[in-house]
Amino acid sequence: MLDPIALVENVLKVVDIGEQIDAVVQQVENQVKELEHLNLNVAPNIAGIVSGVEGQLESSLYSTPNPAGQLNTRYPADMTSATWAQYQSNESTWTDNQRQALVENRQLQNQVYQDMDTTTQQVQGIVDASNSASGETSAVQAHNDLLAVASGELAKLQSLKVARSRLKTEALAQQQSESSYAEAERQRVRTGWNNPAPPTETVVDPFQN
Repeated sequence: MLDPIALVENVLKVVDIGEQIDAVVQQVENQVKELEHLNLNVAPNIAGIVSGVEGQLESSLYSTPNPAGQLNTRYPADMTSATWAQYQSNESTWTDNQRQALVENRQLQNQVYQDMDTTTQQVQGIVDASNSASGETSAVQAHNDLLAVASGELAKLQSLKVARSRLKTEALAQQQSESSYAEAERQRVRTGWNNPAPPTETVVDPFQN
């Protein structure tokens, strides 16, 4: 037997669901319309930026996750057994390491400097697009784009800190090895003063007849 009341209730439910769907569709359409004025091309390629900056870091400076062993090998803390020839060879290697660290810093600084105009244009483009857009959706999108730019700049600063730290580490490690060798030489000289060794060959008298 047909229940007209139940039928009306079911029809109202279907109508209500249809109205909800229409509301959601309208909301999506409004969001799309808001984003039409927002130029999404201004959003930066963060992965590309980070990769480009980190590509300036010389991997050969520290090739291991924990560079302590590598540094100890390059810059011995104890140089007491080093000969003059070994010290000269080490000095040549240290000079090359310092130059490599300095080149890394210069390359990274140049990369960051070259990116400054691009970053400025990205920020200005995002701001302009946000100003010409309407609605909450476009504001959120612009905010996300600005965060992306900030993330890229943070990656650059961190890379600069890494490069500068490497350069400082190379200089301090070299000073440590040089100080150790200088102290070892002082000790050898003092030992010679206190315990002079006799001549190993016979001294010829130049005034003999």
